[in-house]
Amino acid sequence: MSPLRGNCDKCNTDFELQIENVGGKLALILTKWIILGPGAKPDDPDWGKRDRKAILQEPDFQAIDMAVSRRASFETACETSIDALRSRNLSYLHKKRYKELMMEVYGCYDVWNLPRYHDCKD
Repeated sequence: MSPLRGNCDKCNTDFELQIENVGGKLALILTKWIILGPGAKPDDPDWGKRDRKAILQEPDFQAIDMAVSRRASFETACETSIDALRSRNLSYLHKKRYKELMMEVYGCYDVWNLPRYHDCKD
């Protein structure tokens, strides 16, 4: 099945959604590209745009914000291609390797995330 790609018009987050059959089970793989800013201050505008309350209100993005693809920015800055990242992510599913490398999301059944500071290089 081909991945579903899109962009949120509220926060300019690019995303890709895939469904893969891994070991006889379906896996839902969500990749998202966001810019959070430097995070130096709690009122950083890039970070604040991701606040749930802000997302529910009318977006205040500048036209330039919406013109920049977060995914394209990431792929330009990162030496690893999206296909290489996809292959790496799928490799986590085989033999449940994700349990060694990822952190379980508590309160959710079988939901795992890469650590917060995982960079684009493997």
